[in-house]
Amino acid sequence: MKNFGLIGTAGFVAPRHLEAIRETGNRLVAAVDPHDSVGILDRYFPEARFFPEIEEVHLVDYKVRVLDARKGTAAKVRVLIESSDGHQSWTTIGVSPNVMEATWKAIIDSVLYKLLFASPRLKRKTEETREKTKA
Repeated sequence: MKNFGLIGTAGFVAPRHLEAIRETGNRLVAAVDPHDSVGILDRYFPEARFFPEIEEVHLVDYKVRVLDARKGTAAKVRVLIESSDGHQSWTTIGVSPNVMEATWKAIIDSVLYKLLFASPRLKRKTEETREKTKA
Protein backbone atom coordinates (compact mmCIF):
# COMPACT_ATOMS: atom_id res chain seq x y z
CA MET A 1 0.00 0.00 0.00
CA LYS A 2 1.25 3.48 -0.87
CA ASN A 3 0.33 6.76 0.79
CA PHE A 4 -0.35 9.79 -1.39
CA GLY A 5 -0.47 13.52 -0.74
CA LEU A 6 -2.15 15.56 -3.47
CA ILE A 7 -2.24 19.26 -4.33
CA GLY A 8 -4.92 20.76 -6.56
CA THR A 9 -6.63 17.50 -7.39
CA ALA A 10 -10.27 18.36 -7.87
CA GLY A 11 -9.64 20.77 -10.69
CA PHE A 12 -6.96 18.72 -12.40
CA VAL A 13 -7.30 15.02 -11.58
CA ALA A 14 -10.27 13.14 -12.96
CA PRO A 15 -12.41 11.23 -10.44
CA ARG A 16 -11.46 8.00 -12.24
CA HIS A 17 -7.85 8.55 -11.17
CA LEU A 18 -8.90 9.00 -7.54
CA GLU A 19 -10.99 5.87 -7.85
CA ALA A 20 -7.98 3.98 -9.23
CA ILE A 21 -5.87 5.02 -6.23
CA ARG A 22 -8.57 3.74 -3.88
CA GLU A 23 -9.31 0.51 -5.79
CA THR A 24 -5.64 -0.49 -5.86
CA GLY A 25 -5.53 -0.40 -2.07
CA ASN A 26 -3.62 2.86 -1.75
CA ARG A 27 -4.45 5.75 0.57
CA LEU A 28 -4.72 9.50 0.25
CA VAL A 29 -3.45 10.84 3.56
CA ALA A 30 -3.15 14.57 2.90
CA ALA A 31 -4.60 17.01 0.40
CA VAL A 32 -4.66 20.69 -0.45
CA ASP A 33 -7.30 21.84 -2.86
CA PRO A 34 -8.92 25.27 -2.75
CA HIS A 35 -11.16 24.35 -5.69
CA ASP A 36 -12.76 21.19 -4.28
CA SER A 37 -16.14 22.85 -3.87
CA VAL A 38 -18.11 19.72 -4.75
CA GLY A 39 -16.31 17.41 -2.33
CA ILE A 40 -14.68 15.14 -4.89
CA LEU A 41 -11.86 14.26 -2.52
CA ASP A 42 -14.25 13.61 0.37
CA ARG A 43 -16.22 11.20 -1.76
CA TYR A 44 -13.22 9.00 -2.49
CA PHE A 45 -11.09 9.57 0.62
CA PRO A 46 -13.18 10.75 3.59
CA GLU A 47 -10.33 9.94 5.99
CA ALA A 48 -7.81 12.23 4.23
CA ARG A 49 -6.58 15.30 6.09
CA PHE A 50 -6.88 18.67 4.41
CA PHE A 51 -4.49 21.58 4.87
CA PRO A 52 -6.20 24.87 3.97
CA GLU A 53 -3.35 26.72 5.73
CA ILE A 54 -1.25 26.34 2.59
CA GLU A 55 -3.67 28.61 0.75
CA GLU A 56 -2.52 31.48 2.99
CA VAL A 57 1.11 31.23 1.82
CA HIS A 58 2.23 33.64 -0.86
CA LEU A 59 5.56 34.55 -2.42
CA VAL A 60 7.14 37.79 -1.22
CA ASP A 61 10.58 37.58 -2.84
CA TYR A 62 12.58 35.18 -5.03
CA LYS A 63 16.35 35.42 -5.44
CA VAL A 64 18.79 33.23 -7.37
CA ARG A 65 22.54 33.38 -6.91
CA VAL A 66 25.15 31.37 -8.79
CA LEU A 67 27.68 29.82 -6.42
CA ASP A 68 31.22 29.50 -7.76
CA ALA A 69 30.48 30.86 -11.23
CA ARG A 70 33.94 29.76 -12.43
CA LYS A 71 32.52 26.25 -12.82
CA GLY A 72 30.25 27.47 -15.61
CA THR A 73 27.25 25.23 -16.23
CA ALA A 74 28.40 22.88 -13.45
CA ALA A 75 28.01 25.65 -10.86
CA LYS A 76 25.43 25.30 -8.14
CA VAL A 77 22.69 27.85 -7.63
CA ARG A 78 21.17 29.02 -4.38
CA VAL A 79 17.52 30.03 -4.38
CA LEU A 80 16.12 32.10 -1.53
CA ILE A 81 12.37 32.32 -1.26
CA GLU A 82 10.69 34.70 1.15
CA SER A 83 7.12 33.68 1.94
CA SER A 84 4.37 35.14 4.08
CA ASP A 85 0.96 34.19 5.38
CA GLY A 86 0.00 37.78 6.10
CA HIS A 87 0.98 37.47 9.78
CA GLN A 88 4.62 36.47 9.60
CA SER A 89 7.33 36.02 6.98
CA TRP A 90 10.02 33.37 6.59
CA THR A 91 12.86 32.59 4.19
CA THR A 92 13.79 29.17 2.85
CA ILE A 93 16.76 28.07 0.77
CA GLY A 94 17.30 25.48 -1.95
CA VAL A 95 20.69 24.58 -3.43
CA SER A 96 21.33 22.47 -6.53
CA PRO A 97 23.15 22.56 -9.88
CA ASN A 98 19.65 22.81 -11.39
CA VAL A 99 17.76 26.07 -10.76
CA MET A 100 14.37 24.35 -11.00
CA GLU A 101 15.35 21.74 -8.41
CA ALA A 102 16.75 24.40 -6.08
CA THR A 103 13.51 26.37 -6.44
CA TRP A 104 11.41 23.27 -5.75
CA LYS A 105 13.42 22.50 -2.59
CA ALA A 106 12.91 26.04 -1.31
CA ILE A 107 9.17 25.93 -2.06
CA ILE A 108 8.71 22.58 -0.31
CA ASP A 109 10.58 23.86 2.74
CA SER A 110 8.42 26.99 2.77
CA VAL A 111 5.19 24.96 2.76
CA LEU A 112 6.54 22.59 5.43
CA TYR A 113 7.51 25.56 7.58
CA LYS A 114 3.98 26.91 7.33
CA LEU A 115 2.46 23.57 8.24
CA LEU A 116 4.85 22.72 11.08
CA PHE A 117 5.58 26.08 12.69
CA ALA A 118 3.17 28.76 11.51
CA SER A 119 -0.14 26.89 11.60
CA PRO A 120 -1.87 27.18 15.01
CA ARG A 121 -3.97 24.04 14.38
CA LEU A 122 -0.96 21.89 13.56
CA LYS A 123 1.14 23.50 16.28
CA ARG A 124 -1.41 22.27 18.85
CA LYS A 125 -1.34 18.77 17.34
CA THR A 126 2.46 18.72 17.48
CA GLU A 127 2.44 19.84 21.11
CA GLU A 128 -0.22 17.22 21.98
CA THR A 129 1.87 14.50 20.33
CA ARG A 130 4.97 15.68 22.20
CA GLU A 131 3.09 15.55 25.51
CA LYS A 132 1.79 12.02 24.80
CA THR A 133 5.33 10.89 23.98
CA LYS A 134 6.64 12.23 27.30
CA ALA A 135 3.92 10.46 29.34
